Amino acid sequence: MSDYDLPNLPSDKELGITEEDLRAFEEESGARTGDAPSKKGRKGGGPPPTSGGTGGEDDDDAFSPSRLRGPITLLAMIALAWTASIRTGVPEPIPANGPDTAFSAVRASAALEEIARAPRPAGSPEHTRVRNYLLEELRALGLAPEVQTTTAIREGANFARSATVRNVMARLPGSASTGAVLITAHYDGVELSPAAGDDASGLVTILEAVRAVQAQGQLRNDVIVLFTDAEELGLLGAEGFVRDHRWLDDVQAVLSFEMRGSSGPSILFETADGNGAVVRALRDGAPKAFGTSLGDEFVRYMPHATDFTVFERAGKQGLNFAAIDNAAVYHTPRDTPSELSPGTLQQHGVHALGALRTLGQADLSDVRAPDVVYFTLPFIGMVVYPVAWVLPITVLLVLLGVGAVFLARRRGARVSAIVIGTGVAFVATSLGYAAGWLLLDQTYGAHPEAGQLPGALYYGEGWYVLALAVVALLIVSGSVALARRKLSVAEVTLGGVVLPLAASVVVTFAAPLASAPLQWPVIAAFLSVLVAALLGARVRGIAGWLLALLVAAPVFAFFVPLTELLWLAGTLRLAAPLGALMVCGLFLVVPAVEHLHTRNGWWLPLAAILAAGASIGMARLGSAVSPVTPVATTLAYLYERDTNRGLWISDGSTIDPPNSPAHSWLTSRVASPFDSVADLSATGYWPENAPVADAPPATAPALALRIQRDTTVGAVRRVTLALRSEIGAERLYIRRSGGAAGTRIVSINGRALTDPYAVQWVDHWGVPDSFVVLELEIPAGSDIALTVSEHLLRPAEILGPGTFQRPPGLQANVMRSSDRAILTTRLGGESAGAGPPDGTEATEPSDDASADTVTVEPDTTTVPEPAPC
Repeated sequence: MSDYDLPNLPSDKELGITEEDLRAFEEESGARTGDAPSKKGRKGGGPPPTSGGTGGEDDDDAFSPSRLRGPITLLAMIALAWTASIRTGVPEPIPANGPDTAFSAVRASAALEEIARAPRPAGSPEHTRVRNYLLEELRALGLAPEVQTTTAIREGANFARSATVRNVMARLPGSASTGAVLITAHYDGVELSPAAGDDASGLVTILEAVRAVQAQGQLRNDVIVLFTDAEELGLLGAEGFVRDHRWLDDVQAVLSFEMRGSSGPSILFETADGNGAVVRALRDGAPKAFGTSLGDEFVRYMPHATDFTVFERAGKQGLNFAAIDNAAVYHTPRDTPSELSPGTLQQHGVHALGALRTLGQADLSDVRAPDVVYFTLPFIGMVVYPVAWVLPITVLLVLLGVGAVFLARRRGARVSAIVIGTGVAFVATSLGYAAGWLLLDQTYGAHPEAGQLPGALYYGEGWYVLALAVVALLIVSGSVALARRKLSVAEVTLGGVVLPLAASVVVTFAAPLASAPLQWPVIAAFLSVLVAALLGARVRGIAGWLLALLVAAPVFAFFVPLTELLWLAGTLRLAAPLGALMVCGLFLVVPAVEHLHTRNGWWLPLAAILAAGASIGMARLGSAVSPVTPVATTLAYLYERDTNRGLWISDGSTIDPPNSPAHSWLTSRVASPFDSVADLSATGYWPENAPVADAPPATAPALALRIQRDTTVGAVRRVTLALRSEIGAERLYIRRSGGAAGTRIVSINGRALTDPYAVQWVDHWGVPDSFVVLELEIPAGSDIALTVSEHLLRPAEILGPGTFQRPPGLQANVMRSSDRAILTTRLGGESAGAGPPDGTEATEPSDDASADTVTVEPDTTTVPEPAPC
């Protein structure tokens, strides 16, 4: 044997060395050098090792664990997302024969059917019926309800909205009260909507919760039940209670129940500053309560407000609840009892009953405590901790990050590679943003309902969100696969954490109550790096795989609800930032994503493309006109009394295209073509250039007018004008004319306006006790220059039944003031057109329905201007 002859060595098989042993050695070597695993095969041939397989003698088996690990990992990730979804935690409703002391959504539904029979805007007969029904229900509970009647006003930059509000209230006395717990919902609704969700759900929640509280026995503290009026007009009922009612001083805590949809969880989404005591009270009374302090930060930037806002401004503490899923029915004719989820109503009740019982027995002398962060986790319930912990948690987070980088460096990770990993994550996040933007841009024109739904952008938005999530997974999976050619798992993971870590630090100081959904997933990602570094090569085996899924669980538990809540609150208009958020979240579970890459790695992109395409297809199917996905159509009627002219009003989306179902219905109702436009701003109908068509004149009683006082002091004429709609119009819209030298409206029903010079128009809703009284200021010697428009939301009373009846697949456009009759009366002034003579008193209109004029007599007084002091 020569010096270069080698002895026959035993084979790997004879030595007991398996493919997995070789892969572990290769991984260990790669970790120490910072390189990714070698792509070269072993000497002697055979397939190269893959990044996700476990190796072993059964690798060639199509059903081997190594080949199935990818699909199993995907199924596990889907299961984690499903478990974390806010839609899966809604409780089952308790039946009507449930315990008397429990809240039963089935019992409450009987009252819901009664309340939400028809639309009930403030001032309508249906509104009055529901108010009387609530009074009867409170009496049946043994209470002594009362009605607060007052005028409330909300002023804007150039307008003032007023209403005669009638709040329904009752008081349940406590045994040794330390203050009162006020529980509230509003009983008015928007026009055209039965308002089952918004807010009949809140009304029946309170009625059933009060019944259950009484069944258990007297509470320590008083409970005030308040059903507010005119919430939809600008929180006017709550404003009237806060400003005028004697019970306000007794209120220590407020529980408000709202709805912006018809399903999903009832969410505690808003509290006042110093929320620690009331949030803990809810958790103690309802441990599985659903809430997120993210909402406290989010509502600060939302344009919407609720009655709770009024009480918060008045210095009251409390809890505000709402459900926001299925928002396509919000403020539409489809907000019916059949659309309201019984589980959502049940959770509303769980929150109401739990909070009432806990706060009802607590010492309410001081309900403020330091702010807390709160959120709900599957199987755990509501988690609460002081906001003071947010900064230490961030410090811990940073320390974990430093430790993860240090340990990864000890195992071979390179700083330059981590920087590259950060760049990869940034590019992927940008791709997620672009995917969301492209999705929105390419789908808007395919949905005829786009822009017509107050609470959503499209029907079936959830399908698009699912498609976006699949695309985000595809982006992250592809990015990780490419990065792993040069980077280790630790380097890619650490690079992906940088953006969420930076966001966590910013949120810690800018919006600490919103910190939890970022902090805890980032901590989980850092822990995955630390443990993986400690496991070394064993991270490739079963233990490492299970660890990757375990660490992914908290990421899904926080990021899935975060994504859903942002989508539901902001609609699919947020598709671009949602796409970026999904990519960021998935980069926190890189170790789990790594296990998706099996030898037959083609399956994931194929499955993703098929799933995304199917989801988009389902969403597009939802764009078809049908009874469950109707298209909004606009038709209103206008009658100008001074010209005896009638007009039909519509909008472009109803008129065009000519072959659409909306156009066909419109032409079947209106004989004249919409071949002209008119400026209708003086009528309170929003379009300045609305399409109009000729219509027959209406026959209706005239507007009742009475000048109660008319005096001139120096250069100013002051007039007290009383108005009343003899057709029972829900809204009176009064617009001044004549410019800066024209008529100024100084007060409504004795309540002075803050800046009469800026106010261009006022309106009044509801039924006044007698008249709506306006105080006016006019330049001496000038005429009154006003246009008064009566908006009748029951147009069938003067136009006949069936005028606005639509076939299935079409519904009234609530965003365009559809399905109403507007009757205008111009009062004096050259610019206002003909009208009753100025400086006169109108007699009471006759009972003759054909009367459209008023008889007047002069009644004026001129007072000399006082001499200067």
